[in-house]
Amino acid sequence: MNSYTLLNWLWMVSWQGAALALVVWGITCLCPRTTARWRYALWLLVLLKFCLPPVVNVNDLTAWLPRSHAAPAAASVVTQLKAGTPIATVPAPTAEVSAPLAPVAPARSTRAADFSLVLPWLLWSWVAGMAGMLGWLVLRAWRVRQLLRHTSPVSAELQMAFAAAVVQLKLTRQPALCFSTDAGTPMVVGFVRPTILLPVDICAHCAPGEITAILLHELAHIKRRDIACMWLQQFVRAVYFFHPAVWVLSRQLDRLREMACDETVLTRAGIAPRDYAAGYVSALRLAQAVPRRLPALAMAEPFAVEEQRVKSMLRPMSPRMPRRWVFALLLLALLGLPTLNGIGPRLFAASSQPVWSRAGGNGHGSGIGLSSPQLSKIAWSFDAGGHVGASAAIDAEGTIYVPSCGGNLYALDGKTGAKRWAKKFTAASALLTDGRDYGTTPTLGSNGLMYYSSNYGFLLALEMKTGETRWRFDFDGPTRNPSPVIGKDGTVFFAVAGGVPTKLYALDGETGKTRWTYQPGVFGGRNITAGPALTSDGTVVICMQDMVYGFAPDTGAVRWTYQVQDGNQTGDDPHTRTLLNGNHETVVIGPDDTVHLNDCDGKIYALDGKTGKLRWSYTYSSRGNRDMLYAPPAVGADGTVYFTTGENALYAVDNTGKLRWRTKHQGFLNSPTIGADGTVYVIGIMNGSTEQLFSISMAAVNGRTGEILQELKISRETTGGWGTSSPAIGADGTLYVGTREGKVLAIR
Repeated sequence: MNSYTLLNWLWMVSWQGAALALVVWGITCLCPRTTARWRYALWLLVLLKFCLPPVVNVNDLTAWLPRSHAAPAAASVVTQLKAGTPIATVPAPTAEVSAPLAPVAPARSTRAADFSLVLPWLLWSWVAGMAGMLGWLVLRAWRVRQLLRHTSPVSAELQMAFAAAVVQLKLTRQPALCFSTDAGTPMVVGFVRPTILLPVDICAHCAPGEITAILLHELAHIKRRDIACMWLQQFVRAVYFFHPAVWVLSRQLDRLREMACDETVLTRAGIAPRDYAAGYVSALRLAQAVPRRLPALAMAEPFAVEEQRVKSMLRPMSPRMPRRWVFALLLLALLGLPTLNGIGPRLFAASSQPVWSRAGGNGHGSGIGLSSPQLSKIAWSFDAGGHVGASAAIDAEGTIYVPSCGGNLYALDGKTGAKRWAKKFTAASALLTDGRDYGTTPTLGSNGLMYYSSNYGFLLALEMKTGETRWRFDFDGPTRNPSPVIGKDGTVFFAVAGGVPTKLYALDGETGKTRWTYQPGVFGGRNITAGPALTSDGTVVICMQDMVYGFAPDTGAVRWTYQVQDGNQTGDDPHTRTLLNGNHETVVIGPDDTVHLNDCDGKIYALDGKTGKLRWSYTYSSRGNRDMLYAPPAVGADGTVYFTTGENALYAVDNTGKLRWRTKHQGFLNSPTIGADGTVYVIGIMNGSTEQLFSISMAAVNGRTGEILQELKISRETTGGWGTSSPAIGADGTLYVGTREGKVLAIR
């Protein structure tokens, strides 16, 4: 757990606990004559709320919703950049491994304020305050032990009266009763073996009947297990020492605890209210006569309750209780508020969450961005020194991370294109030494680490700030692998696809240690062809040629499978069908946990992510490989599926499998990307005239109608070659794309 996560955890529990405390306060004000025992129980619910961590983040559930409203131009706009157009260009490095450069001022994300400088001070201030409060509790516990060391037995008459009081309250076990020279007031100490301590001169200040009332009150604390509640109360107050509502809560619990014990004695022990009130007043006089020592961690608060407590003793008992619906609503709030983490203000966690965390933008691979870029101009260009076939990843500060062919990995300033650091890797196997490492899109975590899969045969965990290696995981032989995906607990799921042996790994994100693996049979088994991606319940989904698997994230157990069955498949040969074209890209999961896949024969499938059952399928072509999908689809917030085909067409299919529209344009080959307002961005290759050959066409398409809203045409002299990577969208409205000849372009 990093500082962002911890402080966000404290923040969410704080505001949720305060909200529940406000509800309870309102109920107690509306029902003033409700018994103290029930009011105490209501405030205990608030105490329990501060002990329960938030477990589900609604922001994760609403990640599909648009978060920006920058809309493209209503009319179709075509911009053409020819050779000679001035573009800020940054040359590629020549060193094999370059050291981190001087820090560059980070591009601030529009999603949240930058708390990177404030958070360490907040965290250490909280740690120091909590340490002080816990130290105070330890001192009080030590004082309790000192009190128990200076005790003496009580008289036989007092012991007999004590035994009778135990019988009156129907306690199953009689606690110890002792005199203490250090106790200034009657009290209960000890959590496991409770002991009642009386001042040595109590008999001189109180009549026998008053002493009996005092003993009954202390026994009521033991019967109600108040010591355990008080320990929990003190711990919560130490952790949330900064929270005013916790101090109000503590005061209410102290006051109502004493009044609840009074009610217990008066209703169950049969003692007269005036005699009981007289015993309380005598205890007050005794506490004033004997100076109070260092407060002990004990049930002893003689000055905590004033005139109201005496009046409640003398008032005729009316054991009213809240209606059942009141407790039902409060229990619902207690159980429901932990699941609403993210509905309130989020001060901390947003600044640590990546903007575009992996291939497809997120753990679902759906391709939805946080802004809607305008295709006006190329803001800058970076020479990556090799084919850029993988899309960029973007962190919360706006830094982009992009690999290029030849084992290069760069961290670039998203606003200027300036290089922050660069690394160059070499082949781990002699089988691959010709520089064919195209790399995959890095996967960014909220813990400051990025996970990069090299085609040279290893997975790296790198520090995003510096590029330093945290750990390295080697696998057998070179292969082309999809981007890893990170689970809710930080587990990194990683597939070795297209190699021998093909495997699915679950690795500890902090250490790189293997948690579990899955490997299909070597002989006659299937190779992993796409994945992994995660459903909302954490199920890990991958493709193995004609099979789709859903795995439990904690154990790797197979939850469900689906096998493609149609007229073109023999059923005996598992290699007759390969989903997702065998290009080792990610599985794509929609907002309702629909798993989207495509095959090589012009068909796209939608499966239920919880059961693996087929929801619908759509046949977009009957011409087989000539019109196959070259890249995974993208899925909008409403479940619409967008994909490109080999016939230079962009399709939109709704969440029932019906065609919404089809737009044919020049050279659409890569996965589309969806803006925050539903605009679809797709890159293609212009292959008309000789002048246009291999130039880039970047288009913004209306997601509802298929109308091309904007188009940016860039000549091959400007880009250096084909546009090959799928677009990545930054939070500031910048779109990033890579080219075959090694250019990284920032388009705004």
